[in-house]
Amino acid sequence: MRALAKLAQLRNNRLPMVSSEQKPLKVVVSLMRPGSTSSLGLKGECLELLNHLADAPQALAELEQEGIIPPLLTLVRTPDLVIEASAAELLAKLAQVNEYPHPNSPSP
Repeated sequence: MRALAKLAQLRNNRLPMVSSEQKPLKVVVSLMRPGSTSSLGLKGECLELLNHLADAPQALAELEQEGIIPPLLTLVRTPDLVIEASAAELLAKLAQVNEYPHPNSPSP
C-alpha cells in the first residue's frame, strides 16, 4: 500500500489508479471499513494513498460512491492522531467538493 501511495504522489499516475476497470478504490475502501481485519497501520497507509488520489476530482466522486464516508467517520475517532488527522483531511476534501461542485458538473 505504501508503494501505491508513493506512486499516487505523481500526478500522471492518479487518473489510471482511479479509472481502472479493476476498481482499486473499491478494494482500498473495503480495507478501511469498520469490522475489516485490516490493522490500523494498513488503514493509515490506505488513508495516505487516498489523500494523494483525492487531488483528482474523479477520485473524490468515486470514493463517495464506494462508501468511504462511514469508514472515515470511524477513523476520526481513533486514538492515533496521525490517522485521525488524515481521515479528517479526506473528509474535508469530500465536503469541499460537495459544497463547491466542479464548474463542468451538471447542476442538481
